[in-house]
Amino acid sequence: MKFRSEQAELSEALGSLARIASSRGSASPALAGIRFVLQDDVLTLSSTDLDLSLQFTLAVGGERNGDGLIGATLVNDIVRSLPSGKVTLDLGADSANITGVKAQFSVPVMNAMDFPRNVPASANPVSMKAAVLGHALAQVVGAASKEPAKQHLTAVQLSAGETGLCMAATDSYRMAIKNLPGVDVLTFGQSYLIPSRALRELQRLLEANEDIAIRFGEIDTTFETPRLQLTTRLINANFPNVQSFIKPVYANKFTTPREPLIEALRRSRVLARENTPVKLTMGADGMRIEVQTNDQGTSTEDVEGQMVGAELTAGFNPDYVREGIEATVGDEITIEMNEPNQPAVIRGVGDDTFTYLLMPQRV
Repeated sequence: MKFRSEQAELSEALGSLARIASSRGSASPALAGIRFVLQDDVLTLSSTDLDLSLQFTLAVGGERNGDGLIGATLVNDIVRSLPSGKVTLDLGADSANITGVKAQFSVPVMNAMDFPRNVPASANPVSMKAAVLGHALAQVVGAASKEPAKQHLTAVQLSAGETGLCMAATDSYRMAIKNLPGVDVLTFGQSYLIPSRALRELQRLLEANEDIAIRFGEIDTTFETPRLQLTTRLINANFPNVQSFIKPVYANKFTTPREPLIEALRRSRVLARENTPVKLTMGADGMRIEVQTNDQGTSTEDVEGQMVGAELTAGFNPDYVREGIEATVGDEITIEMNEPNQPAVIRGVGDDTFTYLLMPQRV
């Protein structure tokens, strides 16, 4: 197999594929590789760890058809290090020669026959705009748990809502819910738990001007655009009823400009490290943001805003509260609570499609 490709395009694809390739000391060394398949001027690149599979299709200058398998980390590091311009890869039975401008590498190859066959989910595709999906993922995926012991919470739930697709994630300390009215990719009663790791990778890869086809299978789901195909195993578990945590009415509502609050919370993070909460006091005169530490000092900053209801003081994880506000859309946000020891609900003013619920901390 031999082909020529632009270094930037090939490097971008290899970087994504290398993140997927297994590095867990699998019994099959082939899982640590990237498979190359060339047919005329079309190059197909694949990697997998058996739970998550990624495939890219690139237009290249093909010279000799064939297929081969190269270690993912090695080939990614080599191509990334090459100068911009054309890269030539000549893959033989025992080695692969990679050339870019004046640099040349010769590396061993693996047995391509050991690489698992890539099988997409067996279901009829539904489609939606990649830009819509990408924005929703940016709002929701960050709230999923990163603790492997809580497997069901490492997923994002996709379900059929009353008006369209509903996406939800929680790590038990916070919860993000995104409704997409009019996006009818699921029918009533359908619900899937998709690993957040797969959706984070998909979010990186989506291009705004694309349509994306989705195949929801019984054990896996495939996301597909003209240049990539990502297939992930589904998580078979029970997911919390996230809607039951949102109250229809809250007694207290604080409204404030979004960007000044985000900047103030970033500054408070200088002292609010590890388990130190940030204390928010919301009242008629605005919001006071305070951080108190035993050995690093204190910080105080005031932010303007309007309060409807009684004055409240509550503590929050500084990263979680900032990330929730960053996920909202609009110039202003609202923070609604009933009591200081009960969850807060954050929304963007004028946007009823996204809700972020956050548990308070003791201060």
